[in-house]
Amino acid sequence: MSWWFPPRGWLKFNVCGVVFEDKAGGRGVLRDEYRVARALFSGPSEAKDAKLAELKSIGVALELYEGM
Repeated sequence: MSWWFPPRGWLKFNVCGVVFEDKAGGRGVLRDEYRVARALFSGPSEAKDAKLAELKSIGVALELYEGM
């Protein structure tokens, strides 16, 4: 497997969800085809495991994209 740049005009999100002890959070970045960051987010989450925290981060990413 290898990573390729998204096609021209597309945007790419990278997201991460993390849980440590009793705290959870997520963050992400939206980049364009030139690797320029177009949106960033970071914040706490009420998730209880890392997979749910990451899914919540994907939800935030989609909301950001929809609002653009």
